[in-house]
Amino acid sequence: MDQEAALRTQAEIAARNERRQIILNEINKVTKCDGSDPTLVRQWIQEIQLARGLPDNAAAIELISGSTCGAFKLELEAFLAQQSNRDAVLWEDIRTHLLQCFVSADHAEFHRGLLTK
Repeated sequence: MDQEAALRTQAEIAARNERRQIILNEINKVTKCDGSDPTLVRQWIQEIQLARGLPDNAAAIELISGSTCGAFKLELEAFLAQQSNRDAVLWEDIRTHLLQCFVSADHAEFHRGLLTK
C-alpha cells in the first residue's frame, strides 16, 4: 500500500511539473504587456490567441496572467477577482474586458480605419 501511495504521489508531481512546463513554454512565446499602448495590447491578444496545447482553462488563465504586468495585470486580476470562479472565466470575456479598458470602447471603428487605409 505504501508503494502505491508513493507511486501515486510521484505521478501527481510529474503531472504538475509537466503542466507547469507547458504553461512556461507558452508564456515565453508571448510578449509581456502592460497596456500602455493599444497596438501592443492588440499584439498581445493575437499572441495569446496563438497559444496552443494548454491542458485546461485554468492553465489559460495562468498564461494570460503570467504574460501581463503593470496596470494591465492589475485590471486583469481585479476582473478575475470579481468572477465567481477565476479558473472558469472564458478567454472571450477576458479579451472583451481588456479591449474595453485599454484599447477602445469602439473596437469595430479601429478595424474600419484599418480597412480604409
